[in-house]
Amino acid sequence: MKNYSLFAFAIIILAACNSGKTSQNFEEGALYYDTIEVSIDYPFLSKYTQHSAYVKHDTLFWSGYNHMTHSIDIFDLTNLKACQSIQLEKEGPNSIIDVINFTIADTLLLFIDYQNNLNLYSRLNNNVLKRISPVADTEYRMFYNGVLSGSYISSVSMRLKESSLMFPIFPIKDQAIDDLLAVEMDLSTLKQSYLPLKYPDEMKEDFSFYSSLSFISLMNYDDRIVYNFPYSSNVYVYWKNNASINILPMESKMTDNKTRKLESPNRRLRELFKYEDETLRFREPYYCKEYDKYLRVHHDYVDENTEQRESFLMSYNNTTKKTIEYKLPASFTPIYFVENNKLFFLLKSNDDSNLKFAVIELAKI
Repeated sequence: MKNYSLFAFAIIILAACNSGKTSQNFEEGALYYDTIEVSIDYPFLSKYTQHSAYVKHDTLFWSGYNHMTHSIDIFDLTNLKACQSIQLEKEGPNSIIDVINFTIADTLLLFIDYQNNLNLYSRLNNNVLKRISPVADTEYRMFYNGVLSGSYISSVSMRLKESSLMFPIFPIKDQAIDDLLAVEMDLSTLKQSYLPLKYPDEMKEDFSFYSSLSFISLMNYDDRIVYNFPYSSNVYVYWKNNASINILPMESKMTDNKTRKLESPNRRLRELFKYEDETLRFREPYYCKEYDKYLRVHHDYVDENTEQRESFLMSYNNTTKKTIEYKLPASFTPIYFVENNKLFFLLKSNDDSNLKFAVIELAKI
């Protein structure tokens, strides 16, 4: 089914050039997308917050953690069918007691739990291969020890590329004690190293005033690491060949480009939940090598009167230096991913018999 999200076409030429950034053409565009549906039945869900995708033999698989059954549900989005449900144990030597984040591959599942463990789980034998604590006995942990809205968990999820696993780490104390933001681990040797990424200077003093929006979101590619911090529209590219970092010109013309700070970092739990759920938030950036494009979604503040919020997709073409910003339809959830040169958004639905996605061709944005 073809859908059209229509907006006035307004082309704005940006004349200003910010420090460390290049000026670029800015265009407000119309978004075109298809929809796909997977028929489901109990115990599958029509919405998942923790999720992961992978491709095998040109078939796209998407999986989600089912909190009702404590299982990983897997769907074939190429042939539009539910595949299987991997039941997790809560007790015994193969137990996965809780799931904060996970990522999936053809034969492997990896889980982060509240015990600060990374659990390597075999899909072939349904057993835990190894439990390790990559950041044990340090001032960091593998999960955010505080308030984090479930809809945005993917922003801090693990990134698996072949035998290399990359994941962010979080200081136990709410302060940027040094420039330790993420870890890369070779799963074949379990050797790990800290990535040479840095906090923005402007954020170090205000680290605790942004709650979890101070923490890095990152994607790993062959020649680069693309990352950001959810409090700001800045997108950073770390080049592996020369260890240089540059900032992409991806400022929004439709919202603020920096979220409001907390009045005080020592807020009550209810206030932190409200801040996390309702503040301006910039999501994890993606890079598409095929079209030399960077992508990022962000969510504006929740409107106090309507209790609704608007969301936007930004595409930056690194070849043409053109930035296009799209307002996303209200039916799009915050759950999305990029695979096969396509952008997938889980759609809101009152129909528990279908899992629905919007599919956007990256060549067209």
